[in-house]
Amino acid sequence: MLADVVGELQGRTLQDDEMVGLLRWWVDTYETISDREKTLCELKEAAKSYIGNPKREIPLTNIFKFVDSNIFQSDDALPPDTIPLSFTRTLDRAKITPALSWEPMTVVDWLRHLISPQVDSAHDIRKNAGYSNRVVIILANIWTVLPEALKSEAQEVMKDVAWIPTNKGLQRGSEAYFQEADVFRDLPVITADLFDPQVATVLAEFGVRKQLDFNELLDKAEQSHTWSAVEMINYFISDPRTEGMLGEIRGRAIFPCDKGGKYYSTELYLPHPDVQKLNVLVLNWPHRIDRGSEHDRWLTKLGFLRYPPLQDLIRIAGSPDADVRRAAFKYLSDKFDELYDINYQPTNYKDMPFIPAIKDGKGCVGTHEEVSWAKMGFQIVCSSVERKITERLRIRDAPSAEQVIEVFKERPPKDFSTATEWFTFLATKQVLSPGDLQQIAYIPIVPVEEPASQDSPRLVPPMACFLGGSQYPEEHLHRRIFTFVDFGERANKFLEACRVKTKPHCSDIVNVLIKDPLDFLKKTNPGGKEDLEKYLKELRAIAVGYEGLSEEDKKKVSEAPIFVGYHISGSPDSNQSTTLGNDEFQLVKASKVLIADDLENRRIFGQLVWLAPQDELLEKLYESAGAEYLSSHIEYTVKPRELGKKHNWARCGKVREAIVEKLPIFLHEFDEQRLKKPPLHHSWEQQSSSFLVKGCRDLIVEKRLDRNYCVTPEPRKDDRVSAEITTDADSSVVTLWLKEQGDMYDVAVALCRLLLKTYKRHDVISLMAILDTDKEILRRRGYDVDRIGNLHKAAVLAEKKKKEEEREDKFLRKQSKQRHHGGHGNVRFWSGVFGFLRSGLWPRLGSRPRLEPGLGPKLTGSENAGTVTVNGIDDLINEIIKELKEKGEATSEEQEIRNREHSDAGNKLKDVEYCAELKSTDLELVVDAGATGFTRVWKQKTAKKDIPREYLEDFADIIHDLSRVFGLDNANNTLFNIFWHPDDEDLMGFNRNRLIFLNLAHYAKKDVPLDMAYIEWYYIIAHEMAHSKTPFHDEHHELLFAALSSHYLPKLHKVPEVFNALECGMGCS
Repeated sequence: MLADVVGELQGRTLQDDEMVGLLRWWVDTYETISDREKTLCELKEAAKSYIGNPKREIPLTNIFKFVDSNIFQSDDALPPDTIPLSFTRTLDRAKITPALSWEPMTVVDWLRHLISPQVDSAHDIRKNAGYSNRVVIILANIWTVLPEALKSEAQEVMKDVAWIPTNKGLQRGSEAYFQEADVFRDLPVITADLFDPQVATVLAEFGVRKQLDFNELLDKAEQSHTWSAVEMINYFISDPRTEGMLGEIRGRAIFPCDKGGKYYSTELYLPHPDVQKLNVLVLNWPHRIDRGSEHDRWLTKLGFLRYPPLQDLIRIAGSPDADVRRAAFKYLSDKFDELYDINYQPTNYKDMPFIPAIKDGKGCVGTHEEVSWAKMGFQIVCSSVERKITERLRIRDAPSAEQVIEVFKERPPKDFSTATEWFTFLATKQVLSPGDLQQIAYIPIVPVEEPASQDSPRLVPPMACFLGGSQYPEEHLHRRIFTFVDFGERANKFLEACRVKTKPHCSDIVNVLIKDPLDFLKKTNPGGKEDLEKYLKELRAIAVGYEGLSEEDKKKVSEAPIFVGYHISGSPDSNQSTTLGNDEFQLVKASKVLIADDLENRRIFGQLVWLAPQDELLEKLYESAGAEYLSSHIEYTVKPRELGKKHNWARCGKVREAIVEKLPIFLHEFDEQRLKKPPLHHSWEQQSSSFLVKGCRDLIVEKRLDRNYCVTPEPRKDDRVSAEITTDADSSVVTLWLKEQGDMYDVAVALCRLLLKTYKRHDVISLMAILDTDKEILRRRGYDVDRIGNLHKAAVLAEKKKKEEEREDKFLRKQSKQRHHGGHGNVRFWSGVFGFLRSGLWPRLGSRPRLEPGLGPKLTGSENAGTVTVNGIDDLINEIIKELKEKGEATSEEQEIRNREHSDAGNKLKDVEYCAELKSTDLELVVDAGATGFTRVWKQKTAKKDIPREYLEDFADIIHDLSRVFGLDNANNTLFNIFWHPDDEDLMGFNRNRLIFLNLAHYAKKDVPLDMAYIEWYYIIAHEMAHSKTPFHDEHHELLFAALSSHYLPKLHKVPEVFNALECGMGCS
């Protein structure tokens, strides 16, 4: 049966309906046929029909694909291997492929056919724009359901094919544009009907562009004049690339101006009516732009100016065009609060005229500085400018400081009324800063009318004037030597600000006085004899204010001949009054005047020297300016008429006892600056031979005055006294000569002259009273007799130790010189060692001090903390070493045993600057300090300088070696600490809770040779170790420090560096 069908098919060509019937029969029955592949092959070879457009006979063996869509019409061109839909429409599409082995035709297959050489011209989309539009519609209908891979393949096939219909012919997709891209009307724009949005999507997928390349667009915009501002802005709004190209757009001059030409967006203003009146460049825009609209927002984004910058607006307001000028100032006034108030600073526009003003009755514009005040010849603001505008623009009601100063220099007020008006105005407006007023103080602006003078007032600087004058009577000296003015209360306020004083101060008196002292003296009583008392009154005023004078004024005072020096009139033996009276006087320099500190010397030499007035206030002034005391310039030769060698007045012993016992009470209140060095009285108690009191029958003192001060050729005088002192050549023996009825006043005078650098009458009287008063009475009167006595003993002991040290130093120098004949550095070495000890740590210690017993109880607790006794000194040293080795925390009682200040320390604290924990309270541990072994390194937190490593390692070695000397080997504990405090290089170290802290900065500053460094730091460490038991820098600490230093000194000698320096190999153990 199948053979019959094949035979019949081979014999003829099937009509369309016959072919449809054949295909339907096969699709329905192929599953029942056993050898269906062979049968299908025979059927395809036999069957043929007229297929295609145009139709042609085609055997089924040439068909491989079918159309799986209803979108194609019968006249649509299909590939030759594809059977039209009319043959397969009635078939079950799911069975076509398994039954006939045909695949669905893809869009890529179809497009390839449409651009192939086989396609006829009616369906060639490269030539037929109409059919090309048909293809676009078909693609639009199926595009959304196509797989992405098929879409990409279709795009790749059509990439280089000119098949898109445009107004300029068929173009490639990448060369065709949508209508909105054709802003310059020169692009190939698609002609397809875009009523279906999917059509636009398909065209875009095949490369049709909605925008030009931005750089190309901007290049064209610069060259073309067909693109209006509205079209341009609409295009930018529609183009999503615009946000990223705003900077590029602002950098192109593409926007049309209402005055012609093209400009950058940042040069053009938005076309608001009030801006257009300012004669500025405005964007050419045909209609109103509403604030907040899309156009407004985008124009702002693109950089168009919404309003003029303040500086530009002010410049426009100064335009020569009156209409533009008025419009600009009106715009500034209307928009000031909204736009310009924050940034407006008048000083920024001081040279730019923009404010409507009137000058000499004519309209003009002025700068902010010029429009101020008419009284001084400046412009005034035009009356049409509202007050609120002048306030907002901060236009002054008064001139600027610079203008006022300039006017004062060039056109100062010539008369009283003008000056009053100006000064009053400036006082109320307060336009001048303190610096401005300081400048005006030196400008002659104050008119001063001379009494009974027809001349014009003279002008003087404010600083040369004083207010009022009515506080002084007419005859007062100040009315004659100073210029007083009065312009009324308000004007005077201005002058006060310009350094016009209400009354003369000390410096004013000084400056007038030193300018012409004789004229100053004459003015004390014009028309008559000089009034010396008035002159001295002015000197007293200077004395009161002397400390407040500048150093320059003090120097002028000391060098000027303004001091009254006088000779005593009459005989030296007369009982002259201490007032000046008719004494001869002269104005001289202070250095030429002597202060009479001794009444007898004043009486004797008063005719020979210029003396200072006997007034304590004036004496202080004279001394500050360089005057010296009379007694210090007199040489004494004592001529006693002695008693027999075995005789003496009975009262001599009592006088000596009173002096030795009570002299320390008198001297206790004096600071060291007033005491002579060395203190001779320290040895008087222990060595009776150093202070003798001898009686004499008569006592004459020859007094010889320094010729430099003597105004006559006879400077020598003899004086008979009841008591006087002599000393031997080296002052080791002091002898007080005393007549039988000797006056204790003369004794006191002699002692003051011996022990004090300068003294006054009340010092003599005070000493006389103390010597004549019983000790118990002095105690009842408030003198701490016992404490003063103990302090005196301690001072005597320290002085004794110092002398022993000096003797040892001298001996060592002599030994070294003899041994080496001056050829070795030992002298210099020991000089450095002992110089260090004297200047730094050992001002009160000897190298081997004798520890005197009975200085206090043994250390037993906080109540007696810090006291040292002789019997317990060795135990105390052992206790210190034990505690330092254990390095435990200090007990509450021991907390105070450190070198910190205490509230009860009193006078025990002395010279603690080099050793004070309080001076270094903010240290931080340095983690990586370098090769310092177990020695911890700290740094002051405020220190800006880095730790110098070149000094640190050497210093750590020195500390380590010295720890062995004291038996405190630093390799086994952290007792010793190094700290870096470069801000206080004089600080050597401190003891905190029995930990020793040593300052690297002090070591680096001294930078002494290594041998010297061992010696210095040995004593510094011993000093700080002593603070473990003695908190204060007092006699107890000194004794313990000396004992520690002496105890370990032999071990120090064995340190190689010290051994070599001292050359201990020559018998030193």
